[in-house]
Amino acid sequence: MPSSGQVQWRWYDPEWEPEENDSPEYFGVDAPMSGFQLEFLERNNDPLLILQTGVGAGKTRVAAWSIVLKMLDGWRVLAIAQNSKALKNVLYRDILKILMTIMPDYRPDRYYNKTDGHIGMPPEFGDACCDGGTDENPSGILGYTEYDGVVFDEASRICLEMRNNAEDRNRGKGIVPWVRYLSSPNMEQPEMWFADECQKHPDCVIHATSLDNEFTTEEYKARLKERYVEGSDLYNQQVLGLIVEGDGTDAAFLRAVLQNSMNIPFSDRFAATMYCAIGVDCARFGDDNTVICIRFGYWCGDALKVLHGRDSYEISDAIDDFYMLARARRVVVRRENVDMAYGSGVVDVRREKGHRNVNEVGFGDGPADKEHYLNVRAELYFRAKAWFNGGGIIRDEKLAEELRAQRYQIIKENKFKLVDKDIIKAFLGRSPDRSDAFALTFYGGGPKADLLNVSVDEIVSERTGNRGNTPRKRVGKKFATR
Repeated sequence: MPSSGQVQWRWYDPEWEPEENDSPEYFGVDAPMSGFQLEFLERNNDPLLILQTGVGAGKTRVAAWSIVLKMLDGWRVLAIAQNSKALKNVLYRDILKILMTIMPDYRPDRYYNKTDGHIGMPPEFGDACCDGGTDENPSGILGYTEYDGVVFDEASRICLEMRNNAEDRNRGKGIVPWVRYLSSPNMEQPEMWFADECQKHPDCVIHATSLDNEFTTEEYKARLKERYVEGSDLYNQQVLGLIVEGDGTDAAFLRAVLQNSMNIPFSDRFAATMYCAIGVDCARFGDDNTVICIRFGYWCGDALKVLHGRDSYEISDAIDDFYMLARARRVVVRRENVDMAYGSGVVDVRREKGHRNVNEVGFGDGPADKEHYLNVRAELYFRAKAWFNGGGIIRDEKLAEELRAQRYQIIKENKFKLVDKDIIKAFLGRSPDRSDAFALTFYGGGPKADLLNVSVDEIVSERTGNRGNTPRKRVGKKFATR
């Protein structure tokens, strides 16, 4: 393995052909690389190679170099990333930067089609290219032609369907297909195929932690230890790059519980309630989405609306649609809880419309239960956890994914704290807007608030005044009647 550090790389010479099994060091420029990065590139001819690392270790840079080296050999490479932003703004950026550096005459405006996501090469390299696909649209690559190899950047974030579709396009330059998996372990990858590949092919795995990149500052390393809480499952996964078996001791929502929630057959009995609650996580015009969620009793299966780039009045109109849904089910909206980070305008509009049950909620504010929780965010998510344990039902896969990603920490005075939202956002590739909106439905009442174990017929009877001998049902200490 070459020594790490400042490596003097020779400028690319199109007439020079490397000797068999030679190091890729003859390409490029003065480029600092750590030992594990160079080891990966030295083995670039191996059919299968896996880079398992912590966050910020330099995976994408290695992926870009691995692709470029094969393109220089005339290969057609398929690159797979979690989403379009990660593909074009990160991986493609690095590929183009390398190509422009080692070939000063390379023209992105000539060889890069941003719309199609196609990176071509000068004519002397034949049909060498790099095309891309993302986990957002697994079927989008089904029409692609044959490729000589495939690279998965952040492989643990890629669903099994996309992995299979991509590898079906990979015919290989020779008898054995050429495949690269680069990733930090996913906290809760549904299919766990990346972990399986690491365990099945240990000889093909190069492992590195976030601390192994010797060009990382000590300040950054200290921040990683503090941010991810050294010794926790989250730290082991995200910093040490280890695959943690099972749900992990710091998972706020167990996989088995959420899977059970998704699979419970629906009955009107789960949604039977006199009251419901609405949660609104506002984003306005940023990259995040505005999500509106309504929860009926133990049922939250068909009640999510995702908006993007809407103003306060448009969001308010969307909330009104949920009032119509509640009215159709003969249920009263007791609370309308809006995240105050970007929702102040929405709150003002709602109150102008005469709604008096609107609450402006700050996730960072002090909780009602100051003994057990650091802030409102932790308290609401743990109320949601208790709701699931009581038999709550959801049907939204992305909501389940966002809940699975939540991790907690126990800080001073034994208080619960959820890991920072930006950590979850970095892991998911998106903000957990769905789970935040869902959690907001629990503000103003505990996990059992507004829950009635009665039939819909009984509720309709109470609504119409035809109570007969039907007893009134209690919610806490109050009768559940108007």
